[in-house]
Amino acid sequence: MIKITSKGFKGNGVYIGRNKYGNVFGNPFPVKRSKFSEKVYSLRESLELYRKYFEEKVIKSREFKELVERYKTEGYLELDCWCINKTVRNIEDVDLNNCMCHGEIIAYYILKEC
Repeated sequence: MIKITSKGFKGNGVYIGRNKYGNVFGNPFPVKRSKFSEKVYSLRESLELYRKYFEEKVIKSREFKELVERYKTEGYLELDCWCINKTVRNIEDVDLNNCMCHGEIIAYYILKEC
């Protein structure tokens, strides 16, 4: 099971939001103005761009491979963002065309690797 939370920095899981250190899991396509980007995207556009970004860059990263191994070992993972609270039990729980948070995309690809 993968739990996506809206606890942000205060969560107990893996923080997947943007930060000043360049978090590999952070979505670089924000839906509201922030200090990390001047451009603002619609939710749909942001998540479509993130999915491409994830497939081209994040999925190959050491951090993603470590996350997959952690999930395989523990069978549970908590991803902390700011968007939603959602529990993903299997890959069918994620509709890549109707996501509300990039955490769902991360969860989908973790489950796909398992």
